[in-house]
Amino acid sequence: GTKTSGGEGGKTTLTESFNQTYSTFLNLGLNYQRTIGKHDFSGLLVYEQNQSSGDSFSGTKRDFPINSKDELFVSGSLNQSLTSKINDARKGFIGRLGYILDTKYLFEASFRADASYIFPKNKRWGFFPAVSAGWRISEENFFRGNSSLDFISNVKLRASFAQVGNDKVDPYQWQDSYVLTSNSGPYYNNTAQSLIYYGVFPNSNITWETANNYNVGIDADFWNGKLGVEVDYFIKDTRNILWSRVRSVPGTFGRSLPNENYASMINKGFEISLTHNNKVEKVNYNLRFTASYAKDRVTKIDDPANAMDYEKQIDRPLGFVYGYKSLGLFQSKEEAESWMGGQQFGINSMAGDIKYEDIDQNGIIDSRDQTVLSDNGNMPRLMFGLSGDATWNNFDFGFLLQGAAARNIMLSSRARVTFSGGGNSYLYLKDAWSPNNTSAEYPQMWVGTRAINDRNSDFWLRNAAYLRLKTITLGYTLPKFSIRNWDINHLRVYISGQNILTWSPLEGFDPEAGSGTGAYYPQQKSFSIGLNVNF
Repeated sequence: GTKTSGGEGGKTTLTESFNQTYSTFLNLGLNYQRTIGKHDFSGLLVYEQNQSSGDSFSGTKRDFPINSKDELFVSGSLNQSLTSKINDARKGFIGRLGYILDTKYLFEASFRADASYIFPKNKRWGFFPAVSAGWRISEENFFRGNSSLDFISNVKLRASFAQVGNDKVDPYQWQDSYVLTSNSGPYYNNTAQSLIYYGVFPNSNITWETANNYNVGIDADFWNGKLGVEVDYFIKDTRNILWSRVRSVPGTFGRSLPNENYASMINKGFEISLTHNNKVEKVNYNLRFTASYAKDRVTKIDDPANAMDYEKQIDRPLGFVYGYKSLGLFQSKEEAESWMGGQQFGINSMAGDIKYEDIDQNGIIDSRDQTVLSDNGNMPRLMFGLSGDATWNNFDFGFLLQGAAARNIMLSSRARVTFSGGGNSYLYLKDAWSPNNTSAEYPQMWVGTRAINDRNSDFWLRNAAYLRLKTITLGYTLPKFSIRNWDINHLRVYISGQNILTWSPLEGFDPEAGSGTGAYYPQQKSFSIGLNVNF
């Protein structure tokens, strides 16, 4: 336990805490493996159980009438807080059965059965099976007997299915909850009393979120390892996602809505890996290229029946971008006053403002003129990298290129508003429209924000793809030698750099920034010289 006391703005304060936690973990396993001729069998059965429980007490009181005794009971009944209780428990069974025939045909089946305290008793158990199969085609007689295929060292086809579950959600959502507010209830003796009211409506059917993972792939080696290829195509079908129906149930329901296991989405994509290892005279080198592409799609969610088209999520990817379509900048007062009655969003348009398209063709520019601008949001759909290293005599060299594409960033806040909050602006915004700079890329400068221009639109949507030379290293290892009585077995000197070069259509800030404000500590370009010595 701990006890701390002190003052806060002239007021005394005392905090006491005590923690007592018990944890148990049980793991029982049984393995089996046997080979009979061309048949290889393996099996596994495991039981797991873990539980954490205990008590955590923390109490705080303020405004003590005297400071001579640091005990909680000395203070009055006001200005206090208490917390307690720890509980966490899970159990599960794991089983796996493997079979290999003549090193050519591979099969494995497994399952997990898990129970979690997160869910009500009748919904705690989840059963998650998996199965996989492989075929080493290159081991077949018809393959090995064909001399025209000698350049292929190995070919393996594989396919798998696995279901997984997720219980990393807030516990006890199946129980009724209550909210206690102080001094906000009915008055009694001229004092507002505490008030208790219902919290989130309970969901008695809450259970595991599940994902069905399908995968097919091929592994191949050519020319005795000079070229290695791995290609995978995958589908991840996620169901029973916990989601609130707050968008489709009217607010007149009267209570906060719970999360329910009803939403679903599907994610499809591929992964590829190419490796090349070779030796040319005294140069040994290897290269590795990897790339992955994935695109998701929401298949079930609570889209309101009266929602605008751009607000609907079904059959669209997570993170899709919507906003207004721009038609450039107004170049004159006359042009601004002749477009949509001279107003956009109820604000008088001016020369140097963004001109927006009337999507619903009702003669008014308002929120209903938004539309889907791109399926690509902040998360890249395509990621790739190229790494390599080489040695020649005592020199060594290595590098890593990484990049991302199919990614957009919507500029926001100070990234599209000049002098936001009275502060500085990004340099690129200096190219602002004025009567003397009518070919400017950006709207007229404004101190603070101008509501017409400060809106999500394709005017501010940027391609955030990039390619970066992440690391590069050059080293030299000296042969073994002695300095006086010191035998040096290894001495290597090297120079290396990080984030040396970046190629990206995004200007102004780091393309790896997580938001359109650019408020992100940029990757640092750095160089270093080092020495490795082994005696």
